[in-house]
Amino acid sequence: MAEGRLGIDVDGVLANTVPSVLERLEDEYGHHGDTKEDVTEWGHTVEVDGKSIPLGSEIVEGHMVEEHLRSINPKQGAKESVETLRGEGYEVVIVTNRPSDRDTVRWTKSWLEENGLGYDRFHSTAETTKTAVDVDVLIDDHDRNVVEFLEDGRPAVLFDQPWNTVPDVDGAGDRMEVVTGWEEAVETVQRLV
Repeated sequence: MAEGRLGIDVDGVLANTVPSVLERLEDEYGHHGDTKEDVTEWGHTVEVDGKSIPLGSEIVEGHMVEEHLRSINPKQGAKESVETLRGEGYEVVIVTNRPSDRDTVRWTKSWLEENGLGYDRFHSTAETTKTAVDVDVLIDDHDRNVVEFLEDGRPAVLFDQPWNTVPDVDGAGDRMEVVTGWEEAVETVQRLV
């Protein structure tokens, strides 16, 4: 039986947030043509009919509207992989930078449950860092969070996304891996813990 606490991010790791928000923007404002692959930086702006819409703001604002938050699709393979990891004995700790207000936390927990994404503990890190959470490995798609974790001496798994870069942290070689999906993430966790 495996042991270890896994800190798993929501947006971009369990939730397919960017494509879902781009789809919502298309429904609300009209055709824009942007895809997830076009989002190569955290400050990406969607242009629609001469209007500039900051994607990051839309993501955060969407977290504060239950209908928008619940419309986000889970990432392919997330449910089965989380079940596998929990079944092997890993403790799953949700670590998310989503807003920490009561409604967003409640809606996020409901979204996790509705999508069969079981967990053991939940932490909003909107007002702290993910290194403050007592977990052994971080699974995240934000390179800054991964760098902080590696600098703290703990291993991390980086979900490859168009908006992140592979961090260069001295001595991190065997403590970090970049993965493209959940099947690969499970295999990596089994090696790192």
